[in-house]
Amino acid sequence: MNEETDPIKKIINESGNTLHYEIVNILRAQNWVLDVSPYFVDSATGKSREVDIIAKKIIKVDCSEQKKNIGEITLKLFIECKYINQDIVFWLDNKDEKKNLKLVNKYFGLKENQKWPIQKKHRYVREGSVAKLFAGNGKQDCIHKALDQTLRSLIYYRESSIDNQSRESGDKITKEIHYPIIILNSFINLHRVYTYPPKNLKIHEEIKNNFMLDVNYAYMEDKNDCKIKREEDFIIDIVSKDTLSNFLLEEIEEKDVKELKENIYLSYEQKEGEKNLNSNNNINKRKPRI
Repeated sequence: MNEETDPIKKIINESGNTLHYEIVNILRAQNWVLDVSPYFVDSATGKSREVDIIAKKIIKVDCSEQKKNIGEITLKLFIECKYINQDIVFWLDNKDEKKNLKLVNKYFGLKENQKWPIQKKHRYVREGSVAKLFAGNGKQDCIHKALDQTLRSLIYYRESSIDNQSRESGDKITKEIHYPIIILNSFINLHRVYTYPPKNLKIHEEIKNNFMLDVNYAYMEDKNDCKIKREEDFIIDIVSKDTLSNFLLEEIEEKDVKELKENIYLSYEQKEGEKNLNSNNNINKRKPRI
């Protein structure tokens, strides 16, 4: 039986699971801890849903001067994998710097008055474009499904986590960051149209590099047995399989983690300074008056 008539080969070739596990193996090689195809119950519909991969990595933050652990960073990737073999066009617009800066502050637990390099240099904010719309010969549905699944799973799982905010446990400061990501087999069939200036609307070109999808997402939240309508902005990274390793290493583990560590160091120093100040004040209060 040749490959064309082999029904088992047909199942394998058409399933998409080969791409799924190629991505699993890339993540494992970089020491991410994985849940492969976990199911969760969508609170809006009560139906069971699946996301392709949830990847997790915990990074300890140590203070070399005091030789102690002062914090922990948890990175979580919510991933959908899609095999694209037909043309899809994305319409790109300028980034909304003000809105995206709020996203960076929210994701990284920063305050608006804090001046951190990440607030201007992060890929969500720095100069460039984001995809707003997409269309294709029926295949755009797979992009819509992918963004829907990755966001639904992120929203569901973060409710039982620390919700992307700084937390203090004893002397330790912890941060948890969530990334929605769509990984494609390649960008060969992807094209883009720039929406500004208007004369570019009829000009298209191939997409060769990773890019981002800007989504305003409305959903229902289950809270105290009540359905509450929420609306939230998200940036979804769209990454090709061949560039995934470098993307994770350079954009997340080097750039993002470096800034998160610096933020934890500063928070720890401020906390220690307050403790020392309070300790000195208590000592002064206990001194007898002469």
